[in-house]
Amino acid sequence: MANQIDQVFKKFEVPEPTILRTEKFIGVLRSKAVLSKDIHVLDLGCGLGCTGSSIINEVKTVTFLDVTEKSKKSVCDIMTELKTTNYEYFDQPIEQYHGEKFDLAIASLSFHHIDDYLSVIKILPSHLNENANVIVLEIIDDGIPRPNVPHRGFVPEKFCQEFLNNGFKSAEWENFGQIDIHGTPHDLFIMIAKI
Repeated sequence: MANQIDQVFKKFEVPEPTILRTEKFIGVLRSKAVLSKDIHVLDLGCGLGCTGSSIINEVKTVTFLDVTEKSKKSVCDIMTELKTTNYEYFDQPIEQYHGEKFDLAIASLSFHHIDDYLSVIKILPSHLNENANVIVLEIIDDGIPRPNVPHRGFVPEKFCQEFLNNGFKSAEWENFGQIDIHGTPHDLFIMIAKI
């Protein structure tokens, strides 16, 4: 599958830094969560769909959630190229989702794009099965120089606390290192929360 997904990313001109970040995130994901044909995965704020498409053959289903048209086209094109059907694309806010509950929710660099990210954290437990994991990759506070992004990153301890304040049993973070995003190096962290 790795060769197939690499070829698909190359065909759709996914930027090299995005591919490298995705590969590293998938490595962490595999070490922190059990991927199996029994689980339903939510790729929250999926963007191009790189993360979900990288694990789609290892899980029962992936629901790609993103409200942008660019994202929808990218995900659908990649899924068509992969010849897979065990996915759905949802182009509305999570508050409007009424499908199956998830065993794993992943979010790669998406929370800083969400105006009211706290409302997403609050509603997320209602979309998760018991003992589900949420694994988030995010930018450490003040790492985003672009003015059109609602949040400049997060303080990892405070970000974890928001999950704990909203029904999660545990929330821990670890350093993800520095990654190039849009030509600028950024310090990132991984947060793992369990419901």
